Amino acid sequence: VEARFDVTDQGRPLAGATLTVTAEADGKPVKLDAAPATTAADGSAALRFALPKADEIKQARVSVTVAANGIVET
Repeated sequence: VEARFDVTDQGRPLAGATLTVTAEADGKPVKLDAAPATTAADGSAALRFALPKADEIKQARVSVTVAANGIVET
């Protein structure tokens, strides 16, 4: 799984925002292959992980928490 996202503040790219990224499948943590600690200069970030090999995964979830300027958003 690969995902790219942009973080903005009032429509402007938010560079250097602190990121906390987690992924899980059926309630169990999934190891992230790539997940930055901060956003890039253009406010972007990308993550990558592999879902576990299972006959049927009922639910998978990615959570990204962004912290910048004393504000935290998930």
